[in-house]
Amino acid sequence: MAYPCDEPPCKKVRNASLAELLKDEFVHGTSFDNLDSILKHGLVAKTHNIAFCEHFPVDGLVPGLKAPPEVLVVLDKSKLLLKGIQLTPLPDDGGYETKGFVLQGDKWVVNATDAPGTIRPWFFDKIVDNRPGTAGNMIFLAKDAWDQMKRRSDPRELPERLVHATADGNLAGIWQRGVIPHGSANAQALGRVGHEQLFAGGEGHVNAMLPKPPIAEVAGLAGVPAAMISFDVQKAIAAGLEVVPSPFRPDHYFLRGEVPPQCFTGVHANSPVNLPKELECKVVPPGEAFESLPIIDLSLPRAELVEKIKWACSVPGFMQVINHKVDPALEDKLVELQKRFFALSQKQKNACKMSSESPVRGYFNKGGENLDAVLEGESKERAGTVMKESGKLVDNKEGLDLNGAPWSRPGHDYVSQIFGKPSVLPSEEECPGLRETSRRLSEQLLGLGKELLELMALALGLDQDFFNRCMTQPVATHRLLHYWPQQGEYKGEIGCGAHTDYGLLTILKQDAVGGLQVLSAQDMQWVLVPPSPGAYVVNLGEMLSQWTGNFFKSTIHRVVNTSNRERFSSPYFIEPNLDTIIKRGELCPHRQEEDKTAGEILHRFYSSAGILKEPALSERRKA
Repeated sequence: MAYPCDEPPCKKVRNASLAELLKDEFVHGTSFDNLDSILKHGLVAKTHNIAFCEHFPVDGLVPGLKAPPEVLVVLDKSKLLLKGIQLTPLPDDGGYETKGFVLQGDKWVVNATDAPGTIRPWFFDKIVDNRPGTAGNMIFLAKDAWDQMKRRSDPRELPERLVHATADGNLAGIWQRGVIPHGSANAQALGRVGHEQLFAGGEGHVNAMLPKPPIAEVAGLAGVPAAMISFDVQKAIAAGLEVVPSPFRPDHYFLRGEVPPQCFTGVHANSPVNLPKELECKVVPPGEAFESLPIIDLSLPRAELVEKIKWACSVPGFMQVINHKVDPALEDKLVELQKRFFALSQKQKNACKMSSESPVRGYFNKGGENLDAVLEGESKERAGTVMKESGKLVDNKEGLDLNGAPWSRPGHDYVSQIFGKPSVLPSEEECPGLRETSRRLSEQLLGLGKELLELMALALGLDQDFFNRCMTQPVATHRLLHYWPQQGEYKGEIGCGAHTDYGLLTILKQDAVGGLQVLSAQDMQWVLVPPSPGAYVVNLGEMLSQWTGNFFKSTIHRVVNTSNRERFSSPYFIEPNLDTIIKRGELCPHRQEEDKTAGEILHRFYSSAGILKEPALSERRKA
């Protein structure tokens, strides 16, 4: 006899009482690729009935499968029984199988045998990730499942401290607001798109774990977490959060609600166990210290901006700029084209390679530029105090150098000619719109650079157009970079070697992977520059540092990509007219040394980095 869904009988299975059956879960194993369909339609009996374990499998295996499934669907047993689902015991595996509900006319009925059946998402209690590295993560939690877990937990057994694993790209928001539940923060995450309403009522928890090693291996993220946020459990409870242990992962806990910053007891980088000491860095929140790497809001009043710029340029030499006028749609479009270019075959990329005809415009592969060789003088000494002598490091990156001011005609000498050349780009078919998109974005970035240079001139007591008068025929390089995930023992290579930039200033867009570090001259420690949504990282180059007698700082920085993900960034380098005489200390006359032109400084950097193979300018003059 078939029963409508709204008039179910109470069923018994294997002569056990309903109360006894409610002690355990029913678990179905499947592929992650099936998750979207399951959330839309439920579990469907097509060629076979739907099979279940009688309890959550400790070893990850389920009846009928030879290998552990990628996803475990945990069903609410009481709902199944109360709705009259017919469950047939499996003969050998200790599990059950069912056809579920069958649609007959406009009603879902049970016990029908003439059509494929379904168990709809209404019966799901939880969906748990079972893939290596992320096994035990809760993908879905039913609205009433939290109360069940809370009833089974003992608040007297909670730890004093827990840690939350996260990526560099989340740090800026975490410092401002705290750790927010992934149900609202990651509504567009894999497996959730199109099911926001289904997830909205059941999520709202933060994942955390006991602070014991090896953190990187047990964090349960799809990638290696970049940072760990520790917090006081009792402070979290006092702030109104509920804390329960995870029934799926040893040493893991769930916190219901948002964890505010006042509960934090520390933030530190999640360094791989084989990361050399000299590649480690500090992770610090924004504040009034060097490591704050100040955030400059360009919407502030002019006088306040000038003071903030003066401090940022004279102390850290690095800043993040927000409320600029750069079009975010253009930024997104260039990132899309950037990824498309680096996904081309090596043969296609090599067709754009730098050559003797175009030595500084075009593509370079790994090893084409190595920046640990460009430091000199005082900067080299500073870097040497925190870096072990390990031979020359190879940069683990590839890049495409675009002419960031294609309209400019810098001059007729050798350096002016090679930097004034048009970019070597892939065909329009391979990367449609790359030339036009990069041109339009470069115009806006140059405009942002000129706005910052006006503020810097005022901070030095000069008229606001001082630097821009030297920018009638500037040189600008818009560089697209791709970093591979760091592999092996971190020996012999680095994402990007320690260096200072060469020009007036650099405007950098980095993705959420992070990895940018700067060297604090105050305590000689490396400090992480976490990505901040909508912000550009701005740092000063050697030309501006020398011009001000090092009053404005050109800070040593590098990239250490400890994640298992690819990293993409795009710096925009700005130089003045190449015949501009950079008189050391001219703008701050307490220090004056040998004068150089902007072109000579530019040439020395590119030669030291290994891009330019031509002899130095002084030798070319002799010849």
